[in-house]
Amino acid sequence: STGSSLLRQILNRHSQIVCAPETHLFCKPALYTNWNTQRAKLLKKSIFGLSSNSLLGFVGLQLEEVESIDHSELADTLKKSENFPDFVNQFFKTFLGLKADQLWGEKTPCNSNCFKYFLSTFETSKVIHITRNPYDTIASLKARGLSITQACSRYLFNTSNAINLHDHPNYKLIKYEDLVLSPEGTVKGLMAFLNLEMESTTLLPNETKAQVVTQLHSWNHDETATIGKKSLDRFSKLIEEDQDEIKQCLASMKVNIAENKYQSFKSICEHLAYP
Repeated sequence: STGSSLLRQILNRHSQIVCAPETHLFCKPALYTNWNTQRAKLLKKSIFGLSSNSLLGFVGLQLEEVESIDHSELADTLKKSENFPDFVNQFFKTFLGLKADQLWGEKTPCNSNCFKYFLSTFETSKVIHITRNPYDTIASLKARGLSITQACSRYLFNTSNAINLHDHPNYKLIKYEDLVLSPEGTVKGLMAFLNLEMESTTLLPNETKAQVVTQLHSWNHDETATIGKKSLDRFSKLIEEDQDEIKQCLASMKVNIAENKYQSFKSICEHLAYP
């Protein structure tokens, strides 16, 4: 609910990028730290599978949006891969059509909780953290069916973990507000971060490489359409009682992870320059 789906569509319009949907591949710490003993659990959906590092606790891979997956071939690729990066490279080449001169990406929101593992394991990789006004983000999560407590918790957990890496040279912060109000300048800066030239197609509404749902029932905007401002200031449209409950909830929460520099809602807002 911070605009990651929109950003994925923009990236996918670039000829040199293949950006996968939410697969939950990169948000499982065990794959980074214990590949040989834990990889066999990746394709299991039961309690014996691998959980994502998130408050949702999604188990296994989410491949519904990856077309024509041959699960036996996937299992064989997993078995033959010597390490996690080797499997990922084969996964993108075999199942997502990645060409030798293209960059790959993936957009599962709770990837933010594994940024430190990702950047140390994939040594030439980069991470893009897209943020949005926290109140609008939480209002959007609520519209998608989460309780206020769940929405506030998920926002704090994911964001606190992401910005903990803000000093890393391969971390890039983008604000949703900048993306929709100044799309050309924002995307140009992003392409420079990725060492790519800007292409005219990146800002044009068109069909994407991956055919997926592009507008959920609670969204105000179709992510494949012309970049628009319909989703700005969503919090103000909530009833006053919900606004007050969200403020109270956020004021009482803290992320209990000692290594995180930004644990409270106030410190996160100050760092991201949101009121």
